[in-house]
Amino acid sequence: MESSFRPAWWLPGPHLQTAWGQLARSRRQVVFVREVLETPDGDDLVLDHVGGPAASPRLLVLHGLEGSSYSVYVQGILAAAARRGWRGIAINFRSCARDPASLSRMLPNRRPRLYHSGETSDLGFVLQTLATREPEAPLAAAGVSLGGNILLKWLGENPDQRIVAAAASVSTPYDLAAGARHLERGVGRIYVAGFLKTLRRKAKEVVARFPETAAAVDLARVARSRTWARSARRRSACLRRTILFFPPPSCGGRRPPLPPP
Repeated sequence: MESSFRPAWWLPGPHLQTAWGQLARSRRQVVFVREVLETPDGDDLVLDHVGGPAASPRLLVLHGLEGSSYSVYVQGILAAAARRGWRGIAINFRSCARDPASLSRMLPNRRPRLYHSGETSDLGFVLQTLATREPEAPLAAAGVSLGGNILLKWLGENPDQRIVAAAASVSTPYDLAAGARHLERGVGRIYVAGFLKTLRRKAKEVVARFPETAAAVDLARVARSRTWARSARRRSACLRRTILFFPPPSCGGRRPPLPPP
């Protein structure tokens, strides 16, 4: 597959392009209608909808690690879909939804459970909900980074599904271990520091809100983590029984079939 993308001459390399996008692109390119779904385990899952013509195709977008429906790339994808007459839905993984009045504020969910790259049950629940509401309206899905991994993993786990008519993934970490090692070098450490800042804060908030998790969460060890691999190991060891459970998370070991037409 060939790409027609040509970066601006004054933005060479992926890091400058990433930084420019964060600074120059709007986080409010589309107008949302918010919906809060109650999950089967009694938690909140926030969906943000972009309207369009009745019965028009729908696009579900999955954000990346610590992103949200207000991430600039999610906004850009949904805006492009809207220009083509499609309706859009952005899923906010647990603990990632933003307060529309103050986008710096993440909205906590009701249970001591977050999300991770191998967790696909929430995606399955949302897809089934959307399909039940409008079984005749085409539904496509696009995932970015961690969201792409979750989408491809769900497709691999459900080879006979007939809900998703087409799927696309962007910048997917097919091998999470290799991706983590790459992020621990050079400029990658800047990205890791940003991820760990919010993840550490979430771990502390979970323990404060749910004291019963304190015995299983070693906050001191999580706080000392300075690399992605160490943080992942410590979160896995400390939180698997309460907040995060890590099944095989990478989609690279699965080969999902092409979605049905």
